[in-house]
Amino acid sequence: IAQTEQWVANRAATNPAYSTSRLILDLIADLGGTGQSTVVGAGKKTNAVDAALANGTLAYACDFEPSNSRGLVHSIAVMLPTALAVGERVNAAAACARA
Repeated sequence: IAQTEQWVANRAATNPAYSTSRLILDLIADLGGTGQSTVVGAGKKTNAVDAALANGTLAYACDFEPSNSRGLVHSIAVMLPTALAVGERVNAAAACARA
């Protein structure tokens, strides 16, 4: 079930039927960028900054941002896309495997 939910979430975020998805994916394509980090669900890679921008925008568009009255951290739509993009750029998985 978790894999199915993830598949649906990925496709919903990058579904071209949504204007936000079309706009951000078109922008990322126009910007180009090196293949450092993944745009989740789009099957594309770009530089880490643009991947974080795209993934964060798509997360906000799909309302993947929980709220917490005790803290205003944007852990899902800001911190997670940024961490994933930078982690992929620096090959964090390989570094963890060596540790």
